[in-house]
Amino acid sequence: MPALSLGAAFSTFTTHGKLLAVSTAHPDISTIVRGFAEHLSILKRPDYKESQVRPHYIDPFWTALGWDVSNAAQRPPQDVDVTVEPSMDTVDDRGFASREPDYRFRVHGFPRFIVEAKKPATDLDHDKDGIFQAKRYAWSAGLPFAILTNFAQFRLYDTGPKPVHNEPSRGRIDEFALNFEDYPAQWDVLVATFGREAVAAGSLEQLRARLHKVRPGRRLRTPDRMLVDLRGDEPVDRVFLDYLQVYRRHFAQAIYRENKKEFPDAGTLQGAARLTET
Repeated sequence: MPALSLGAAFSTFTTHGKLLAVSTAHPDISTIVRGFAEHLSILKRPDYKESQVRPHYIDPFWTALGWDVSNAAQRPPQDVDVTVEPSMDTVDDRGFASREPDYRFRVHGFPRFIVEAKKPATDLDHDKDGIFQAKRYAWSAGLPFAILTNFAQFRLYDTGPKPVHNEPSRGRIDEFALNFEDYPAQWDVLVATFGREAVAAGSLEQLRARLHKVRPGRRLRTPDRMLVDLRGDEPVDRVFLDYLQVYRRHFAQAIYRENKKEFPDAGTLQGAARLTET
């Protein structure tokens, strides 16, 4: 991601031998980044838990981007911006399961993306389980993006392709591979992409279109609109139908093996068709 130029809106401070530029135009994120940097050695201890980093750093990060994480506006449950640990059905090679992502971000009740949180001691780039978990949540829900963060790191994934555990880099969007030191300089970009108002105005659809080189004016499939799919996408409904087809053939073959005498013409095209209709 191209860095924004540092001008009068930025000040600097040094922590742990590193010079950080902090935006004075965005005091909320400046305060959060400064505090995180000052306490980094403590925050990266193994005993500092995910349940601590979420309210202290991750929730304020998204609040600064305009999301009502705590439902301060007291919207009804069906209209809240952010649902925390919602129960969701997910699909993998073992079938269906009910799981709970850390955050689901919504606009007008429609989910837009998933955020999965980890503790700061976790190196997100080497956390295969965490990457797969985040991508699986979003992919199973038909959402185009998943974010994995521990505040120290921010990683964005395109979840159109089916997630594969042993391919953690699949779908990773490198221009949004940020560390917390990058947040102040990239804050305008983050607001324009993941800010609540920007997402409501279609910023994520524009990002997908740019990533997939979709021609201007072409409309994309989104959670609240059944529009065109992008090349390379593997929607969960299509994968599930393929999954059913595999088991349909498996059961038909098992029935045939155990009842060969009942299907003397199964080797012919017409017989095979009748077998699968049985």
